[in-house]
Amino acid sequence: MIELQERDLRILKTTYENQILSQAQVARFFFQGRSDVAVRQRLSELEKEGFIKRRVINNGERHTLVRLSKKSKELIEKTQQIKVPEIRYVDQATLTHDLAVTGVRLRLEELWDGTWIPERALKCEEFSLVPDGIFRFESGNYAAIEIENSRKDRNRMHRLLSRWALSQPFFVLYVALSEDRFNFLKDCILDASAEIAIGVMEFENLNSQDPQVWSPSGTVHPFSRRSW
Repeated sequence: MIELQERDLRILKTTYENQILSQAQVARFFFQGRSDVAVRQRLSELEKEGFIKRRVINNGERHTLVRLSKKSKELIEKTQQIKVPEIRYVDQATLTHDLAVTGVRLRLEELWDGTWIPERALKCEEFSLVPDGIFRFESGNYAAIEIENSRKDRNRMHRLLSRWALSQPFFVLYVALSEDRFNFLKDCILDASAEIAIGVMEFENLNSQDPQVWSPSGTVHPFSRRSW
C-alpha cells in the first residue's frame, strides 16, 4: 500500500475540481524536472491502489486522461470546501476546451496566489453569469476566466460583455485557443460599449515566461503581482 504524498493530493484535488486532467498536464505541472518514466510509474501506483482511473481517448489528438475513483472522490470531499458535481462521461466534443480550462487553471496557479473555483461549482452557487472558472484572491477580488475555442455570434459576445460590466469582477480574462479566436475577441471588445476591465491573450502566450495580455487601452500586466 502506498502513502499519499502532498503532490498526490494536489493531483487528486485538481482532478476533483476540474473533473478531467491529462497525463501530459500531470507531467508539466506536478512533476517539473522529472522524467516521463517517473510520471507513468507514480500514476500506475495510484491507479493500482484504486485512487485514479486512466483512459486513452483520441479526438484527433491522443490523450491519456486521469479521472478520480469513488475512493478518491470520498477522500477529497472530506476536506473540500468547494463541492463539484461529478461529470460521469467525458464528452469528446468538448474535450479540447475542457483540457484547456484545466491547463489555464494550473498555469494561473503558478502566476497568482488565490483559489480557483470551477464552472460546475459556480453553477451550484447560482452565479448570475458563469464563466469557465474564477480565480478568487484573499482580498475578495476575483478574475473571471473564459476559454474560447469556438465561434460565437458577435451580437451574443456584445451581450456577454455588457453583462460582465454589470457583474463587476476585478478583471475578465479571455484565453483564446487560436489566433482567429484571439482576433475575433479583440474586435468584439473594441466594438462593445461596455466599460469593463478586460483582457485577451492566446493560450500559448499564457504559457510563456512573460505572458502579455491585450486590452483596449494597450498591453496590461495582471501577472505583475501575485495577488490583487
